[in-house]
Amino acid sequence: MNRTLGGIYFIAGTVIGSGILALPIILANLGNFYSIILTLTIWLLTYYTSLVSVELNLQAGQGLSLGKLGRLYSGRGAEFLGVLSIKVISYSLLSVFIYGISSVIQKMLIDLGIDFNFKVIAFLSACSVIGMLSLSMRLIDHINRVLFYTLLFSIGLIIFGLLIVMDWTNIPINIGDIAFKDLRLAVPVLFTSFGYQTILAPLVQYCQQDSSKLKKACFWGSFIPTITYILWFVVILVVISNHDSTFYFSMTNSSVDVGSMILKLSQIANTTYIQIIIWCFSILAIFTSLVGVGMGLMNSWEDILNKEKVGVSFLIKIKSLLLSFIPSLFIALVVPNAFIKMLSFAGMILVIIAILLPLYLLQRIKTEKLHYSILTSRFIRFVAAVFGIAIILMEIINIFYKMT
Repeated sequence: MNRTLGGIYFIAGTVIGSGILALPIILANLGNFYSIILTLTIWLLTYYTSLVSVELNLQAGQGLSLGKLGRLYSGRGAEFLGVLSIKVISYSLLSVFIYGISSVIQKMLIDLGIDFNFKVIAFLSACSVIGMLSLSMRLIDHINRVLFYTLLFSIGLIIFGLLIVMDWTNIPINIGDIAFKDLRLAVPVLFTSFGYQTILAPLVQYCQQDSSKLKKACFWGSFIPTITYILWFVVILVVISNHDSTFYFSMTNSSVDVGSMILKLSQIANTTYIQIIIWCFSILAIFTSLVGVGMGLMNSWEDILNKEKVGVSFLIKIKSLLLSFIPSLFIALVVPNAFIKMLSFAGMILVIIAILLPLYLLQRIKTEKLHYSILTSRFIRFVAAVFGIAIILMEIINIFYKMT
């Protein structure tokens, strides 16, 4: 089994599903030029900070949750912050994905003339992921590879199909001034769209603590989604702005949900096979993220429930899955338009998990022999921390405006 490829699949599958469907909506006001620059910047930030988290695990000699890393390098305060942050973001993302996949399926059924209850769809979606995660790691790995290849193939077909109907004379580039409001609304969601830090602990174990394999997995596993993101939102923004300016205006105000956007793309494509692929891709994209984040949260609960610390029984696995998905399903059912709202909120929590706490713990390591030389630069650490604080401040401002 090629564990480097397996690691790439797990990261890329988690990343692509977590944000690709939301990106055209939150980037519509920025236009393609600034959106591309912003996407590349966020990718570099998340790749660098993923190496920080991997380094912490390698120094510990095993894949540990952020809470355990916090206790190992700092104490109970860091442990509490790590455990709390991981739980909050994992539940936020799971609720986002359950809501998103249910919204897409419901809109697809409506497009087919079938009216199906949203809550039933959400319940069945959660059950399907629970069923998959109850399988062995080897089976999950093989299934995930198939899903990932299918996902990339579907994206390629969709982009090709939409390129046919694209009007290249009217592309929303927007290279003039941009409003801070558009930036603060987009950055937290875009940052969350690169959120795969919750699976780094199991990934370290999966790659057998091989620093070279882990570096390649983090680089390619995040770079492939970056290129995919750019191709995706550029094509989507151009096609929708050309074919339905009213709907595009609604996107700039973030007043449409992901299901409605996919329905609009299906209508614009006006080709049966492209319409089918668009619906299948949308469901598959969110499903792969459900698997990735669900696995990370399940593993964290297994650590808590497994008192013997030797192996994990099937009963503990089922308990961990239920503890992971029942609260997430509840949030998805009670929070209206949860997809964009929860993605934005998760971005603020992800800063703690992916940037601030790992950087703090890296400072606490009592060795100068790091596996990745780039981590020795104090200037780069400072820049990453500043970016992280800026993202938190943006989301705090967003929350303030929502409450007023």
